[in-house]
Amino acid sequence: MKEFIRKLLKERLTEVEFAPHFYERSEDRLWGNKPEGPASINAPAYEGNYVKKRDLIAWNDELRKKYTAYDVPLTSDVDEILALIDIIAPITFKVKNKGIGIILWSTSVVHTGRNQRPPGGTLLMIVRDNLIKTIQWQPNNDVNIGGGHVTDVDFLVKAGDLIKYVDENGKSTINGEDVLKIIGKFVPEKPKEFTVIINSTKYVIANHETGDLKQKNSDKVIPFDELPDDIQLQILDFLG
Repeated sequence: MKEFIRKLLKERLTEVEFAPHFYERSEDRLWGNKPEGPASINAPAYEGNYVKKRDLIAWNDELRKKYTAYDVPLTSDVDEILALIDIIAPITFKVKNKGIGIILWSTSVVHTGRNQRPPGGTLLMIVRDNLIKTIQWQPNNDVNIGGGHVTDVDFLVKAGDLIKYVDENGKSTINGEDVLKIIGKFVPEKPKEFTVIINSTKYVIANHETGDLKQKNSDKVIPFDELPDDIQLQILDFLG
């Protein structure tokens, strides 16, 4: 139990970090109501159309520090997006030198931030080296899982698919192999097969417990104990 607790604590200490730029851009593009505009997708909440209020972390660029924005009203869409971010936050991303774009939300409506080009209808959270760098809008075509491309992003993953994978596999750490499985591009490596030629005939291992050999494409079996010493040693070395 102590080892298990230590393992959990270690994993929690290495969970994904959020860059100041993320907090700044999430306010700009997701939940804020900055007068310099344009309004984030949360604008209707500030007009009274909200489902709840919650405290959120923001970034003061002038003071170069985080602060808490209290009682921020949220539309149902923004509340759903923030809930996804909360679920993803404890994950550790061990995908070195690769950028992951996590698709949080998509719509046919085009959104953008001030002086931001191009505008888009898909909201992405960008992760690199276990750091969530930013949150940004992208044109929907750019984030097509089959053939999209976003600058500085190597993998595009849907938030729902990521969360489902983590939940079903009981994982708190995601590596490159996991990402490929999530997006359906993982090709499992074929297991190595032991082969040996005896009297011009190819044999393979018939039983990994006993080391018996079986003639390739035949039912003929040679028991391990009847094999020459050098063949037995090769089998034992292969089986480890």
